[in-house]
Amino acid sequence: MTQTSLFCLVFATTRVVAALQTEQDGSTSHKTLRNGVVMPTIAAGTGGYDNQNQQGKVLRNGLVMPTMSAGTWQYDDGEAEASVQAALTSGFRHIDTAYDYGNQAGVSKGLAAGAAAAKLARKDIFITTKVP
Repeated sequence: MTQTSLFCLVFATTRVVAALQTEQDGSTSHKTLRNGVVMPTIAAGTGGYDNQNQQGKVLRNGLVMPTMSAGTWQYDDGEAEASVQAALTSGFRHIDTAYDYGNQAGVSKGLAAGAAAAKLARKDIFITTKVP
């Protein structure tokens, strides 16, 4: 992802967040859009995973997998590396990739760098993929 497109993504996200209001009702936090739609709050830096409330998909083995993931589709190795590293350091714990994307080397380097920077063990990261 280039710096320009990353800036556009951050700028667009900032504008969306500015259009929301955060409200508390007891233990549940949610946001109400201007059109009245109520959405659950995802805390900044959590990557869609709420450690306190264990929000996510409960797997058969009891682990809770975050339902929001950072994707790597259409990224070359350099973009995939930077994207995965940024995702892990900003709170994501779920990375989505696929063999056919052809960016395995970049994803691998990004996982190593991001996990080291965020002080994560491999067991803390979920990786989903598609097989050919």
